[in-house]
Amino acid sequence: MSSENIPWSSKPKINGLSLTDLLQRRTPSRTVKNQEISIEDVLAFVTSFGSHTGAIKDMQKSINGGDATRFDIASGTAIKIDKSNPTNILYTLVEFPGLTGQLDTNLTNSFSHLYMDPDTQIVTTELLPPDLADIHDRIYLGVLLHTGGVITAIVDSPIFAYGSSTAEITEMVLGGGITIFGGNITANGANLKLDLALGVDQQFGRGRQFDPNSPDSIETAAQTPVPVGNFIKTYEDAGGNLVIDASTNDVDPTMFNEDNLGTLETVSNNQFTVFSTFYAVLPGGLSRTILYYDTEEFSDINIALSEIDSRFKEHVDTIRLSPRANIAVRNNVVDLTAGLASGLVKIERKLRRV
Repeated sequence: MSSENIPWSSKPKINGLSLTDLLQRRTPSRTVKNQEISIEDVLAFVTSFGSHTGAIKDMQKSINGGDATRFDIASGTAIKIDKSNPTNILYTLVEFPGLTGQLDTNLTNSFSHLYMDPDTQIVTTELLPPDLADIHDRIYLGVLLHTGGVITAIVDSPIFAYGSSTAEITEMVLGGGITIFGGNITANGANLKLDLALGVDQQFGRGRQFDPNSPDSIETAAQTPVPVGNFIKTYEDAGGNLVIDASTNDVDPTMFNEDNLGTLETVSNNQFTVFSTFYAVLPGGLSRTILYYDTEEFSDINIALSEIDSRFKEHVDTIRLSPRANIAVRNNVVDLTAGLASGLVKIERKLRRV
């Protein structure tokens, strides 16, 4: 490990970039993209926008080619910010050599969160998402997804030391992804399908595949409607594992996950069910609109919406996603547009988890 402790008072140069230039480089609408990020840029960013421990470059994750219970991490660079002395904040550059064939110790669960200790470079797989202590003490690297006791996919969503301010990172740790603008969920027409509007989100590390200078910024392409395959309906089974249905792109007002017992049950006649929708960007730029079945049925549409809002504030499955909307619908609705007009459907835009 390369350790170079430099006092915080030593303001680094920015390779000739002004603060305005640096701000321009971190917005998704700029015209110059895909420039390689430099250490000087990172140091300039953390001195200007707040400091947090995080990745700088590389450390890409992959499923081990010979054993799907294991994963590999490429070499890369990170930075540790030491604030133990507020008058003399130090940073330590960490040169990570990479690893091959690391065992995932949580394969019976739906996913594992990946962390690296910047002092020892030991990588661990854990069940809980990052908390506020982690953004100062550890390097968060992303999520491993599991099915049938093996790793099936990797969400490359590290917390970077640049690209988002410490305040923004704190908000994402507490409340998941942030919808910056757009991304509205609306009814598609005389059917049960949904439209997704153009927008911009902040999610941990999801933008690196598009532009290394803005690792947390992603642009949402408009989808009218959200197509089959991009629209996922999901709930938890009795063991806490996610059950995923991507076979259609229709909202299903007839079913709910009664009492969270892990099997879908039929909504009673003239009762309302409610869904919470989230947005995610996966490796390769694939996007998914994810709809969670709720655990209750309701006689009142407004009570249904208030209940779902509180239920997803700290939902561990959705901490890495951007909230989009809460949808309440009566069991016999077959036309979302008509349901909106008659009060049998409500779609509430949701930009924050908390």
